[in-house]
Amino acid sequence: MNKLLPGWNDRTIKYFYLTEAAMNMWFIAPVWFFVFQHFVTVQEIGINEMIAFTIGFLAEVPSGALADAIGRRKTLILGGILLIVGSIATVGAFNLVSLIIAQSIWFIGYAFYSGANEALVYDKLIVDKREHEWAEISARKNSLNVLVITISVLIGGFLYAADYRLPYIVHTGAMILFLICVLRYPKDETLRIINKSVHSFSEYWKNLLLGVKELLRPQLRFLLWGVLAFVTLYYCYEWGVLRPMILDDQGYDGFSASVLSFIVNAGVFALFLILPKLFGENVSEKKVLISVIFASISYTLIALATSIWIAGAIIFVFQLAAQTITWWTSIYINKHVGSSHRATALSAWAMLQKVPYILLVGLITNLSGQAFSLFILISGVIVGLFALGTLALLHKINSTPGVN
Repeated sequence: MNKLLPGWNDRTIKYFYLTEAAMNMWFIAPVWFFVFQHFVTVQEIGINEMIAFTIGFLAEVPSGALADAIGRRKTLILGGILLIVGSIATVGAFNLVSLIIAQSIWFIGYAFYSGANEALVYDKLIVDKREHEWAEISARKNSLNVLVITISVLIGGFLYAADYRLPYIVHTGAMILFLICVLRYPKDETLRIINKSVHSFSEYWKNLLLGVKELLRPQLRFLLWGVLAFVTLYYCYEWGVLRPMILDDQGYDGFSASVLSFIVNAGVFALFLILPKLFGENVSEKKVLISVIFASISYTLIALATSIWIAGAIIFVFQLAAQTITWWTSIYINKHVGSSHRATALSAWAMLQKVPYILLVGLITNLSGQAFSLFILISGVIVGLFALGTLALLHKINSTPGVN
């Protein structure tokens, strides 16, 4: 097992793999929208997303302070309890108010988990002077997560077909498994914190602005002008209401959406086995921008699809292109930002993708029929034009002697 999952013989790392696997048992991922439609309207789903997502977003700052105050392990235990309570409450939700309460509790629990789990393990590696092992452990963890997601989304479809609440019931079991694994982490006080930092909203926004400043470097500026619009749209698709609304509009139900999600995730799993061999870390501005233009065209074509088969094929191509762009962008930022500001720049990049979703979700969930298809067309064209304009500008700059 140690060859398959590096560091497995270390108790902390073993339960890190298991906690990550439990958290990525996304039985609910392809069906949550269809589940909620049994007791709330699409517009009410938008209201729930806006409120619960914002609460979870705001909880990220105090969750870091809590981890410093009581330690990573205790923060993860508290997060696990909240995740279980939130999942159980979602199973019992019957109207908008009960759904908002349930989902808000779950999102707060997820904020406590987010970052703390990896930080606990990395701190342990630092104590053991083994931090050089992190890259291999992290990469294998990502592969494990994709595999777990691929299997669980298909299972979620069968559960939904049996009873619409079953995916959330089984997901609650996954959250219980997560908590059990967290409780198995060693009670080692050296795991609590090594580097102290200030946790406040003012410090948070200060770091965010510093990260944006890093992204304004000449080598990275093209990301803000040509890529940010796309990754923002993709965040709305991958983590928000856009994907289930597209599938619903194209005639998919909970089960067929799960089957498509299984196929797409299997494709992504295969893609990440191939990409490093094909391209390595050879990423250029031109390559990323051309990929954005291609992805935006495929996204736009979804609105013109005439059957679920054609829509499914286009979505498959779109998601593979989007995942490639996400991977390339991460490599590019890591390559062109110094180690002292890398985490800040990556956090800022992630935040710039999240905030627009809070503003857009209310609009998206109030669209239907031709208006929704028009939104897909317009948003896809805008994203493509941003990338095309940036590509043309870069070509002009590179063609001008003495201009970098």
